[in-house]
Amino acid sequence: MINTRIGAAMKSPRSIIFYAWAGVVLQALLVVGVVIFVLVGAAYQRSATVDLHQTVQAMQIANLTARGDFLDAQRAVRGYQATKQDRFLATYYDDQDQFVVSLRMLRGLAWPAVLSGVRMQANTAQAAFQAGDRAVAAAPGSGTASRLYSRASASADRFTGQSAALQERLTTESNALARMSERILGVGLPVSTAVLAGLMLPVLVIALGLRWTSRPLHSVTGMVRRRAMASLRKLSLGMGGASLRKLSLGMGGASLLVTPFGWTGSSSTCCRTP
Repeated sequence: MINTRIGAAMKSPRSIIFYAWAGVVLQALLVVGVVIFVLVGAAYQRSATVDLHQTVQAMQIANLTARGDFLDAQRAVRGYQATKQDRFLATYYDDQDQFVVSLRMLRGLAWPAVLSGVRMQANTAQAAFQAGDRAVAAAPGSGTASRLYSRASASADRFTGQSAALQERLTTESNALARMSERILGVGLPVSTAVLAGLMLPVLVIALGLRWTSRPLHSVTGMVRRRAMASLRKLSLGMGGASLRKLSLGMGGASLLVTPFGWTGSSSTCCRTP
């Protein structure tokens, strides 16, 4: 019972080394947490950038598909103008329907920055189809039909230019996103890793230095603690409570003594035993 209380009394104080190490460990944990957070956030940003890059590529394909369907319809209506064969007219209407499907897909992929370009293409294509439909309905070979075919052709040329401009813009943004996806934290993965390693290196150096400089102090404090505990055990086993109390009073009075009978107060208080 006495030895247990003595051990608890000796182990309760914490040295400055303990708190120093606790601070270093806490700092290291915080730095590691920040590093993990930054890397996870950067990886998520890179993933989002790659997804957007893939979306741009899908929109490029959709834009080319819509342009192909539109040009197929224009070639069909020109074939009908030249031959008056119904098979060209059927192809013209089929290609119109296919273009509507492609345009709907293109709108679904477009983001606000490029949506205006898609709308311009849609309006121009609608004007070309309206002129072509009216030309087909007009009397063959008449001046009205010729003017309508010419109007449809002019609208088709504007549509082709708008589609090419949109395709060029998508290509530029796709290349920019591809370069951005290869960079972490704006400087790239190698530089980011070097910076984070540079932040961790001082913490590791401090920890190793503290460990090296505190080794002799640990040895001294451990030896003093062991000798003090051994001396107290000898005193508690070899002396009675009254003798230990007299020894304490001879040393100026202790605020708290450990005796074989329990804990006692200071020299001015009464003795308490459990």
